[in-house]
Amino acid sequence: MSAPARILIVDDHELIGIAFAEALRDAGYQAYAEQSAREAVQMAAQCPFDVVFTDLLMSEMSGVEVCQAIKRACPQTQVVLISGHPEAAQAHRVAFLSAGGHAEILHKPFGIDTLLDVTQRLVPPARPIDDTSAGGGGV
Repeated sequence: MSAPARILIVDDHELIGIAFAEALRDAGYQAYAEQSAREAVQMAAQCPFDVVFTDLLMSEMSGVEVCQAIKRACPQTQVVLISGHPEAAQAHRVAFLSAGGHAEILHKPFGIDTLLDVTQRLVPPARPIDDTSAGGGGV
């Protein structure tokens, strides 16, 4: 069985990151949340992620800058932009795509189902093997 895909949520709103990471863990992913864009880039360089969801407008770095830094360190990582500002997201779209970002932009507010749908299209979740269905015993 393969290891679960590693997902990072980068958003300076703590509760958003926590809620998204928890939902992804419940779906079988290894998910983390980071408020600091700089810390997120360092994390991704040290231990690559399969997918990074990054907010566009943050105080330390923009989502475009996060994408550029992560793609330099880990070209195989897929980076998806999330934004609560559709006009700003559209204005930064070309720069984000040029940095190697994923074409789909998630516009806040969006639900957990949308996050899971996009994640599952990029990387399938790893599920633990059920011992009872494999004949491994059970009660």
